[in-house]
Amino acid sequence: MHSSPTLYTAPRISVNRIRASRQREEGTSATLQGSVFHQIAAQMRAHPVSSYRLLSADQQVWNVQFAGEGSIDVGGPFRESVSNLCADLMSTNTDLFLLCPNGSSSVGLNRSSFVPSPSAASTAQLAQLEFVGQLMGIALRTRLPLALDLPSTVWKSLLGQPLDAGDLESFDKLCVQALSEIGRLDARSFAAMFAEQRFVTQLSDGTEVELVPGGRERLVDYESRNECVRLSVQARLKESDKQIAAIAKGLAAVVDTKHLALFTWSDLQLMVRRKPDWQPAAALVEAWHR
Repeated sequence: MHSSPTLYTAPRISVNRIRASRQREEGTSATLQGSVFHQIAAQMRAHPVSSYRLLSADQQVWNVQFAGEGSIDVGGPFRESVSNLCADLMSTNTDLFLLCPNGSSSVGLNRSSFVPSPSAASTAQLAQLEFVGQLMGIALRTRLPLALDLPSTVWKSLLGQPLDAGDLESFDKLCVQALSEIGRLDARSFAAMFAEQRFVTQLSDGTEVELVPGGRERLVDYESRNECVRLSVQARLKESDKQIAAIAKGLAAVVDTKHLALFTWSDLQLMVRRKPDWQPAAALVEAWHR
């Protein structure tokens, strides 16, 4: 006698969008953790992560009631809540992501992209980023589109693929231009333009970090300029390693990581964001449900 398969049971949650809107207008959403994302992440924390592996295509992950709005969830409110939480993540409503330097300086590609904030390193913040990874896994299992505008560095890192200066340029073109200029200068021009350059670099969140021990006191001379450039690129590409590791942990809890080898980084991006005109290969879809 065969036992019937275990089915996923969607929990019921409540979201107060009126309060979230008020905090957003006051600019206190991130600090008070009242955004739609924060509310959903806090309530879904009690739901077993392992249950997400029971999800099937197009299945609803939670049932939501919008407090004070009189909504009944028959699919519409759920999709609205997902749209709302993605909008929160790609804004200042949380402190988990920040607009990439290309967006802040209005140069280069991906000006609307957000990068994981290197400062989002508390236990609570990393747990929330882990939930972001779980949502990515849910997107792969259920065809749930997530409007997350992230640069190649995030998607490649989730797949364990190598990064290069081109990936840095995709979110901080001015940094790459400055570092390239250092490498091209002759000794006299370098001395005139970078006489006070130290072994430090500035991350996307404005944090200054040393590239070598005692880097704030060590001057970059002409002979060590290429070392400084190499270390700067390396530091910038690794600036969100801890945050991306948390996302990857959440993703791995929902899908089998061995199947990630089937993807290119752009495949993964498209499957999570689910562009309407793109359909994944059948073998990829089947892999997530084995």
